[in-house]
Amino acid sequence: MDLTKNEKQQEIYSVSSQLPDNKKIPDEAPWWHIDREMLRFKLHFFLFIGGLGASYPYLTVFIRDRIGLSASSVASILTPGQFIYVFSKPLLGLLTDYFNRLKAAITILTVLTVVLLFFLLPIPRISNFQAEERITEMEFYSKKMYNRHTMCNLTQMNISSKSEYYTSVLCSLESHKEVPPECRKVFVIKTNRTLLNLNVKTYKDTLSYNRSDLTSFETEELNYFCSLCCNGTEDCYFILCSMSSKYNEEIKQEFGQFNTYQFWLVAGIVTIAIGAADALFTISDTACCEKVANTGADFGRQRLYGALGWGAMAPIGGLLHDYTDDYLLSWIVMGLMFALCLWNLWKMDLVQPQFSQNILKDVGKVLRNAEFLAFELGVLLNGVGYGIIWFYQVWFLTSIGASSLLCGLVQTVQNFVGEIPFLFYSSWFIKRVGHFNVLSLSLAAYCSRFLFYSYLQDPWLTLPMEVVHGLTYGLFYAATTSYAKLSAEPGTEATTQSILFSTHEGLGGGLGCVIAGLGFDAIGGHQTFFYVSIFFGCGMLVNIALTLLISRQRQSVDVTLSQ
Repeated sequence: MDLTKNEKQQEIYSVSSQLPDNKKIPDEAPWWHIDREMLRFKLHFFLFIGGLGASYPYLTVFIRDRIGLSASSVASILTPGQFIYVFSKPLLGLLTDYFNRLKAAITILTVLTVVLLFFLLPIPRISNFQAEERITEMEFYSKKMYNRHTMCNLTQMNISSKSEYYTSVLCSLESHKEVPPECRKVFVIKTNRTLLNLNVKTYKDTLSYNRSDLTSFETEELNYFCSLCCNGTEDCYFILCSMSSKYNEEIKQEFGQFNTYQFWLVAGIVTIAIGAADALFTISDTACCEKVANTGADFGRQRLYGALGWGAMAPIGGLLHDYTDDYLLSWIVMGLMFALCLWNLWKMDLVQPQFSQNILKDVGKVLRNAEFLAFELGVLLNGVGYGIIWFYQVWFLTSIGASSLLCGLVQTVQNFVGEIPFLFYSSWFIKRVGHFNVLSLSLAAYCSRFLFYSYLQDPWLTLPMEVVHGLTYGLFYAATTSYAKLSAEPGTEATTQSILFSTHEGLGGGLGCVIAGLGFDAIGGHQTFFYVSIFFGCGMLVNIALTLLISRQRQSVDVTLSQ
């Protein structure tokens, strides 16, 4: 290893590089200083990340409540997509480096993201039983047997009326089980509500009827209180009826969400939209790093405006949903901010990165570096936590009673109290702690965060804990971007950034989706978070061991070079 390369590794604490001769930036600018040359980048991060903040945090809840997919179904959509991003994001970075067209890439990805997210709105809800197509007969039976003479004295009635016998059946539903979220707007818990009022022409030991327009709902057991009244008398007999369990099993076997066109529409749209949004983050960061290297500005102080936008718009999106009981206005806010983002992008002056004559060879040189691979492992472990938080935190909070407004306030605390301070002082912090130690701190924060969630009952109490998001995302993001910039060979910046963040958001995020989706359905959110906290405690110990190993290797190289 030559001395120049070793010096580059020792300097892995900031994004800055040598300044042009005509640039002079003060060593210590006051905290309120705003670099006018970077103003467009600040606005870019605020608009596009803020636009996503109005809708993105509620995406899984949107799919659950509006489309009707379960946690496992959502995980089966998100997980393959995250793994696809492991390859698609580096490929997009490679194409960006090869064609050297940052602005065109950012524009295309911005338009693609917002258009696809709007395509989710007209998709109709999945009926859990698909009643209009699948259910033609439902059978009720009495838990208590009555003979017909006791009930209505049918023989005498038929003779006297000299007409066909009719009975009126009125049934109402009372569920003693927890009503799932998709049913709460249809049925009130522990309150009788009329389901049907129809005449049947025949009376049998088992009451039966045919109907094709049943209201769809989902629960393990249905108890019905039916009143049977006979014409010509004022006597009504109340019968406790229930739906046959055998019927339930047949329906569950027959119906699967994978068989619906809604599932595949959502899967295709969400996969491409999230892939475009993730690539937009990475390529925007690459463009910002190039500008920072040219002006001597601080990357973290530009990127924090994205956290500012997300934190400001997430509660607005949640409030609009609570007020309108719909997601349309949140999506409109996102569309307006993306339109302003495109206008700002047209005005933006981007610095084109250096061009690599042999991109694949240069990228391969980075991937053969043992230290880079060790850093990749730490990024992967952090990515698992990212996937759980990103896709299932709002799901978990709503399951324990949080409103959409509270979910938005969680995003606000994460960004204003967590991300922004850590991004603002990221260069100072990384310089004193080091990149690998930032990974260990992030893993420790995930461990404590998930352990806290495992005991959480009151959703409002989550707000103080969200401060650690500054470690798990804000400081981690700045450290990873910095490491990618300084590890990259000239002309491979976008590709190297994409490799690290595809590991974090793609492979790690995909594993997080699998763990959370299956865990939420199998053992519930609290138990899932408890076991995940143990996993991250072990991951922190592994990363500390790698940090010590890398440190010893560096010391060995320093001694060799000094001799």
